[in-house]
Amino acid sequence: MAQEISVPHFDTHIHARVGEVMETILPEAAKRMCGGCAEPNTRNPTLGTRHILTCDDAENYVGDMDNVAPGRMWCTSIYLTPRTSFHEVSGAFEQGLISHVKGYPPHGTTFADESVPPEMLLDINSGPGKLLCGLAERGIPYKSHGEVVAMNGKFVHPQRREGLWYRDVQPRIDDLYRSRGLRQIHAHITSSEAASYMECNGNPDSCVCEITGHHLIDDWSLQYDGGFLLPDNHWLPVSKDEVNTESLRALLRARYSFVHAGSDMAGHDTKRKYAAKAFGGGYTYHCSLELYVQVLDELDVLDFAQDFLYGNAKRFHGTLVPHNPEPFRLVREDWTVNERTKYGGGEMTPFGYDDDLKKRRVFTWKLVV
Repeated sequence: MAQEISVPHFDTHIHARVGEVMETILPEAAKRMCGGCAEPNTRNPTLGTRHILTCDDAENYVGDMDNVAPGRMWCTSIYLTPRTSFHEVSGAFEQGLISHVKGYPPHGTTFADESVPPEMLLDINSGPGKLLCGLAERGIPYKSHGEVVAMNGKFVHPQRREGLWYRDVQPRIDDLYRSRGLRQIHAHITSSEAASYMECNGNPDSCVCEITGHHLIDDWSLQYDGGFLLPDNHWLPVSKDEVNTESLRALLRARYSFVHAGSDMAGHDTKRKYAAKAFGGGYTYHCSLELYVQVLDELDVLDFAQDFLYGNAKRFHGTLVPHNPEPFRLVREDWTVNERTKYGGGEMTPFGYDDDLKKRRVFTWKLVV
């Protein structure tokens, strides 16, 4: 049984936030990755909305990340809205500022109010439809948060949203856009439907998926503590049952070259997480790499770590991912999170922390800093 491992890591899906929050969380994330792709739906209550929509937006945001956590290769993405410009996207991609264009379900996650609804996305003559055709022609990836949030004027239950996407929407994306050569990234998949789709359609150069550590480590049971809900374990997409979770783990056991480590690390102020309308997002900046290694160890596929954590992303994203980066060393050692994370305006609660010492999650691999 391995007692230590050294492995490079590039995270294909992070939320770097802005301002004081970025200054707190991004250096912690940088201890565990040689770089990462930051998503575009970010906001600061004091600065207002700062969605990444233009080449200048992307340049400024990457510059902020470089200033806060230098020595890593950061890139971002442009947010797909009805007004997103292909000219801006193409310019940002040419300059190596973005890795993809990101599509969210409207009102389906945090700060996704400007997103494109499925009916517009599937209209090839709409602005977003023409944009996706341009992405296909240029080879710029489209990353989908694959959920259908509303149907027939009603919100769809969070447990059903991803399955509906892969039943009703994704086949039409394949017909309209992937048939034209669109490269697609399937963000943070959580369901058997998504896993089955990837097994049939996955391709390391044109159709890849991301899986988070928090969706792999446990099923939906981690959302509950007896009769109580645990807001710190509320993220979107939500965790599914053990059958769906096992389908994700099966993708790791199969060692597919189209599977990427994209942690979807997302920090929220504890007061907002514990509010009546709890924000969705998992704070894993302190344990993203450790979670992945723990899961790989539990599945007896530590030999897949190099490809899953780095090599598959390098193949797909090319020069955005560092060449031959310094590996990170982890040792087999139990540890727990024993305090919340303070930042200028408040505090955030890391994944695994509990006020009750006995209920704190035990991590089994520890980063050697």
